[in-house]
Amino acid sequence: MPDENTENQEAQMTIPLVRATDIAEYIRYQSCDRRFKLKYKNYELAKKDIPFYELIFSTSLDPVLEAEGRKREDEWEKSLQKEGLVDLTQIEQNSKEDKSTNWNDFVEKLTNLSVGQKAYGREIGINGKLGEFEISGQIDFVIVFWENEQPKLRLVECKASRKDRTYHRVQVALYRMLLRQLINDNPITINGINLKPKNIECVVVRIDENTNKSQDIIKSEALNLDTIEADINRLVASDGVLKRIIETDLTDLDYQLDQKCSDCTLSVHCLAESARERRLELLGIDSSVVKSLNKVGIQNLDDLAEIDLAGNQAIQLQKDISFTENLELLKLKANTRRRTLPGGDLDPRTYEVTALPSYSGKSQLPEHTINGKRLIRVYLSVEYDYVENRIGALAAHVTKSEGKLDPKFEQNADGKWQPVPNIKEYLEEGIDENNKPIFKEKELEGKDVIDFQRSGWTGDYKEDNGAEKQLIQRFLLELVDAIDSVAETEQAPIHFYVWSRQEMTQLVEGCSRVNSALLSHLRELLGCRESLEQLIYSCLSDEVDRRYALGWTGRDLAVVSSLKWFGRRYHWQRKISGKVVSLDQVFFQDVFDFKTNLEIDENNQWAVSNSQNTRIKQDEITGTWEKLLQGNGGLYLVVHDERESKRSNQIEVKIIKNILDAGGEIPDGSTAILTPHRAQRSLLKTKLANYYENAVDVIDTVEKVQGGERDNVIVSATASNPSAIGKTVEFILSLNRSNVAFSRVKKRLIVVCSKTLLDYIPKEIEHYEEATLWKALRSECTDTLFNDNIDKHQVQVLTRSLKSRTKEGD
Repeated sequence: MPDENTENQEAQMTIPLVRATDIAEYIRYQSCDRRFKLKYKNYELAKKDIPFYELIFSTSLDPVLEAEGRKREDEWEKSLQKEGLVDLTQIEQNSKEDKSTNWNDFVEKLTNLSVGQKAYGREIGINGKLGEFEISGQIDFVIVFWENEQPKLRLVECKASRKDRTYHRVQVALYRMLLRQLINDNPITINGINLKPKNIECVVVRIDENTNKSQDIIKSEALNLDTIEADINRLVASDGVLKRIIETDLTDLDYQLDQKCSDCTLSVHCLAESARERRLELLGIDSSVVKSLNKVGIQNLDDLAEIDLAGNQAIQLQKDISFTENLELLKLKANTRRRTLPGGDLDPRTYEVTALPSYSGKSQLPEHTINGKRLIRVYLSVEYDYVENRIGALAAHVTKSEGKLDPKFEQNADGKWQPVPNIKEYLEEGIDENNKPIFKEKELEGKDVIDFQRSGWTGDYKEDNGAEKQLIQRFLLELVDAIDSVAETEQAPIHFYVWSRQEMTQLVEGCSRVNSALLSHLRELLGCRESLEQLIYSCLSDEVDRRYALGWTGRDLAVVSSLKWFGRRYHWQRKISGKVVSLDQVFFQDVFDFKTNLEIDENNQWAVSNSQNTRIKQDEITGTWEKLLQGNGGLYLVVHDERESKRSNQIEVKIIKNILDAGGEIPDGSTAILTPHRAQRSLLKTKLANYYENAVDVIDTVEKVQGGERDNVIVSATASNPSAIGKTVEFILSLNRSNVAFSRVKKRLIVVCSKTLLDYIPKEIEHYEEATLWKALRSECTDTLFNDNIDKHQVQVLTRSLKSRTKEGD
């Protein structure tokens, strides 16, 4: 057997493998060493460190954005075909999951092109060695054209983005560097003419921010990437940053938890591990400050929270020019931040929110009474459509009330405290004989103004500008009426509040985009410091940051409002259309899913949480159907070959019963079963009576489940008869209906459907486009878990491949 030294030497000689996207994303995420390390070797460390690593892959890009990206790429391909370019890869005819074409295969097709013949290939896979790394990638388009009878290649990186980003250029520059090296090693001739490495150029095409149209691949000017390529060479060198990262232990790499982490899927790992280790980084401070603290022996939040401000450590820090923070404030923040960590509630002297000393920053909010007049306060919220780069909705609460919000809790018949859905206000009216304040309760004052885009965007820039203009105009007119109604006087001071500055930026850009007069009206409404052209409003997130220490690292509105503020907790239970709704459950995904209950054992390692009924590992499960509800969360596709059902389906009911029977101890209220048909709903309720209103608390049609999420969602598509599918295709495959059903899930989505439904091709293009999510199921779920036979019908159970779960398209 080889000795340990030999094995270490062999490991050191192995060339590190990375993808071009990994390097590009390193730049995108502000050169985050930790992120690059966690993604290295197919997330090897990320999977090893935390037992809930699947969340990294379930926290993926919004499917709407993914669909928009695919749609744009298809448009770019059609534009090339219109220009008469020959398609050398035939992606549309390739039915396999992996649609990429290997570079060597593409080269074979190039060699026979006639002089002057323009052509293209889509999704060209390449790999090669750059510096100390073996790098692979997938080029969106490779264009072949001719200039002075010399062949040239244009490498195209397509982005569904409206801004030019450095990392886009880094990605396409990497492809050119790899190709030039490949051509140097193995020269290419096209119709007997050598392709020169210098005749490879690059473009990045995206969405034009001024017209909302896709930029032209052919007409776009080639990029000068010399400087970027020089930077890449330094990155991948033997003494470069990337080599240092992979050779350094994860715990020794610098990182900072800040705004860039909000859209990083690996924040699941970084925040959880930082919490387990009680790291100083949870305060969001710069890595240089962390190093200064470490030098004097302060290794974690507990050390910092208990530091003696007059002691030797504090004196040493005062002498360190790298330490730029206020130590007293940091101590206070550390003490507050550990309040939400394990054991944080044991000290009654600590709170989830703590006011910082006044010297840290005074309030910049205006008084509620100015010159004897009540201030009209407008709390504004702007909802942005990032796919279309437009304002999708606007809302405001207008008030001059003297009261404070009172999200009350009351005891029910069992003595348990529960939220009261009717939000009221309270006023302090004096003090009683015990010197305690007396409060008077009253109805919530003020008016709400809400407007939103009521139909889909058309894609036509001018038409959509008109629709956005109407939305903003309607909202501002209603807002003026609401202000007038609340003021009840001819003159009154007005002040606007937003949570994030980005919201006001988006509103101003929207007004500017659709109508300059509208922007003028907005400035008049907000008030404007004329000499500076500075709008007058208050940003509440800045106010919170300046004045308070918080028990969470994040600073989103949902995060901050979830904390107990000076003895009061804000709840999200409301009565809507006569029904009590928990909004924090309805909008759990991507809004309220920032926290969860995890447990740590006596050795400070992750433990199985009894409160969460954590599932056992997939490879420890015996049996077949047990793999679905007892295994890892994720996506499962159960396909059967029955083809006679229309509005109810006995086979699918039996399949679902098999799943539930093999599910082990399923927590009450953790599972919902959805179907498009009322007849199937009735059949499911009858056959699954033992589970209904226990483990399964919802069996209903999709239309009835517009809110509320569950750990497990099982979808019964029902229809399998080809004729029935054809007649009701618009209903069955509806994108909106599918999206509602598929988006109700927290952990595990199980879709039960017929092969005929998955294979059905609608004749109308609009119906075909509606079927996007169903088609995506088939391409995503390619790994067979097992096969079974139910009532003489073949049943295949599939899940996403590991490649699919970890893949981020080049």
